Amino acid sequence: MACKIFAIFLIVLLLAPLSNAENKDRWFAKDKYEHFAISAIYAGGSTFIAKRHFGISKSQAPVVGFGITISLGAAKEGADFISHKGTASGKDFLWDVAGALAGALAIRLRL
Repeated sequence: MACKIFAIFLIVLLLAPLSNAENKDRWFAKDKYEHFAISAIYAGGSTFIAKRHFGISKSQAPVVGFGITISLGAAKEGADFISHKGTASGKDFLWDVAGALAGALAIRLRL
């Protein structure tokens, strides 16, 4: 799993310069903390539900939670990019990935 996560980080870092608002898009800003926190909550909740309500094993539940959450983050950034209603950002997605990883692993420790 570590190789997959590293590959995701690498892809996001390579795509970050493609952001529509590269000059304004800082690594540390209020929206980045929001991306991290919301992703952590979604991943933690998805991990918990996967284990407790669907009987997925303790080792696989975080993978499910992480996968669901980064899929939502990717969909959101993709929609922003296509619709131009929001600002698509590789940096936002990287914070989504970090939050999803933190949330899934935090809940796994508690299961």
